[in-house]
This record gives sequence, structure tokens and C-alpha cells, in this order.
Amino acid sequence: MKILILLLPVPLTALHLMQSIANPDKFGINGTDKAHMTEIGSINGDVSGNGDGITSRDALAIQKFTLKLIDSLPEKDNSDK
Repeated sequence: MKILILLLPVPLTALHLMQSIANPDKFGINGTDKAHMTEIGSINGDVSGNGDGITSRDALAIQKFTLKLIDSLPEKDNSDK
């Protein structure tokens, strides 16, 4: 009997983003860890201040979304309020 295992993309979490910021040699786009950030993950993870790359604000936005404090991603810019 053969078992088929589907490898689905791992959803980005705030932890993934913070690891890629804190330890880019291991978890950044060209990191050595097998769970390092991919280029697509970096694009998808840029959810606050879209276009400025992965920052701690992106990790915070993902936490807010997970806790249902905001309804959608990317996070709306509230800097003009």
C-alpha cells in the first residue's frame, strides 16, 4: 500500500518573520535552516507598509489578524489619523 503525503505550504506566522529578521543567516531568504524564509514568503509576509520588506510591523499585523483585531491583510495604513 502506498501512502501519498501532500506537502502544503506552511502559513506564515509572526514567529517566522521575527526569526528571519533576528537571524537572517539562518532564517532569511538565503538562510541555512530548512525552514528559512523563501522569496515568496518574504513578499507575502510584507503585510504592513506594503513594499518596505519584512519588518516587525508585519509580524505585529499578523498577530493582530490571528487575534481577530483586524479583519484583513495587508493591514490598512493608519498613519494619517
